[in-house]
Amino acid sequence: GGPLSVHERWTFRGNRVQTTSVYKYMGMLCTHSLSWHTVQQKLAMQAQKASYAIYRYQRCCGIVTVNQLYTLIDTMVRPTLCYGSHIWGSKYASVIENVQKIN
Repeated sequence: GGPLSVHERWTFRGNRVQTTSVYKYMGMLCTHSLSWHTVQQKLAMQAQKASYAIYRYQRCCGIVTVNQLYTLIDTMVRPTLCYGSHIWGSKYASVIENVQKIN
């Protein structure tokens, strides 16, 4: 782990392999330092977009009941926030918590 040194080069069958600081695998962003903060920020942003979509729907189509609103949040926002949480969820994530407070 860690960033590559200036002189480090990776090759495969004689061809140079391009390196990157962030890699997306199955929707999870992996960094060279194995920090989950980038993943949490991305998930929080996607969940926030889903929240805004719910509120736009509510404005456009009329008021929904509280139970319907909670059902929409549980089906559209929560899965996005919790994606991969079994991996990165051992630490407190203020970014995720802030999205949950808004909803």
